[in-house]
Amino acid sequence: MKKLLFLAMILINKTVFAGAWMLKPKDSEMIIHNEYKTLVTYYINPTNNSSTPSKAFSFIVYDMFYQYGLNDKINLGMQAKFFDYLGYEQIYAEEETPSYEFFEASELTIDQDYLRQENNLAELKFFAQTLLWQSEKSIVSLQPNISLYNNGKSQSFGLSFLYGLNFQIGIKTGFINLEAGVDASKSASPRFDATIGYALNSRNMIMLQSFNRQNSKFYQDDWFEESHYNEIRFSYVYKHSKAISVETGYATNISQRRNYISESITTGISIKF
Repeated sequence: MKKLLFLAMILINKTVFAGAWMLKPKDSEMIIHNEYKTLVTYYINPTNNSSTPSKAFSFIVYDMFYQYGLNDKINLGMQAKFFDYLGYEQIYAEEETPSYEFFEASELTIDQDYLRQENNLAELKFFAQTLLWQSEKSIVSLQPNISLYNNGKSQSFGLSFLYGLNFQIGIKTGFINLEAGVDASKSASPRFDATIGYALNSRNMIMLQSFNRQNSKFYQDDWFEESHYNEIRFSYVYKHSKAISVETGYATNISQRRNYISESITTGISIKF
């Protein structure tokens, strides 16, 4: 269970990031992104399969991203994530049963694990993005990466294919970004992300995003055999200038096994130079 929650914490995804599109040679982009997240765990009663909220964990995730245009076909980048654990609130306590005692013990481990990881480097990711094909409106790129988790105590290797499309409806413009890939450590973990952005005018944009991870056995433990992560996010982006954009949003996800729900408020700033 603790690794499931750690997975939910580290999978903070791109918002005002470049997606499939490449930076021009010698151009750079830096994004600082913060997320206040509340994650409520649920006790699943094995007798009647009912679901009852148990504890509400809260923390802040700090995400720093940098990308550099090496040349016309290759971008290099890195991403670092930290978190500040704020604690938890007890919502519900069940009568003593073997099933609930096992569940309660797993949640105490969550609290201890968060305290150990607080202010440590939760994830450090390095990637190289390569242009495969480009037309006037579309682009396809490839992104291999390596990620180090919990101060380098564990690692995973990933490969993603990214597709971007610019479109126009009347005088309004927008984009679609699709990303399909796999992360591999002890086993393969497929993922699929989708973003659609729509420009209200030259300075204001809204975005709807979906982030999906399946069979993430790299994070497996005795309590939660498989991690299925599905997040929906709505964001508003304001373009302050050609170089600076700011973003705020709301995100939520529900585990497929109904044992946690999380909600987040996000803020971010993108600086291009």
